[in-house]
Amino acid sequence: MNIREAKLSDAKSLSTLALSLRKYYNKSFEISPFFEKKISVEAFEGYLKNKEAYEHYVCEEGQRIIGYCSLLNATHFLYLFVDEEYHKKGIGRELVKYAVEGKEHKFYSVNASFYAVLFYEKLGFVPSALMQKHHGMTYQPMIWDRTKC
Repeated sequence: MNIREAKLSDAKSLSTLALSLRKYYNKSFEISPFFEKKISVEAFEGYLKNKEAYEHYVCEEGQRIIGYCSLLNATHFLYLFVDEEYHKKGIGRELVKYAVEGKEHKFYSVNASFYAVLFYEKLGFVPSALMQKHHGMTYQPMIWDRTKC
């Protein structure tokens, strides 16, 4: 297993990974057209080109990307995807650890899918507002105070 910064050439693999996990985004197992655009190849190309606002990390096994993590403005976890075959094997935890390692920020936020709430709670995130629904996607806003871990 290897974690590295994502490259522009990873965009197609990242979109494929994100789309493969569509059943985990909403309780209804549906993906909204709005979110589907947000995880398209073109969207990932845009994210990967914008190094001012985003940080991107991938976890590989061999040449295969099995996990992806991105931060927006250094403190908001925008995406965290782990191949279904690798769920509950520590990949997500390692990506989060890698993304925050050596940084001085005390607080991090995430809008966790229903499925991911328990994962984030295990890392120390706590709900920061009621469940939200936006553009057909339901999520739990959460915050992590690293000083309490």
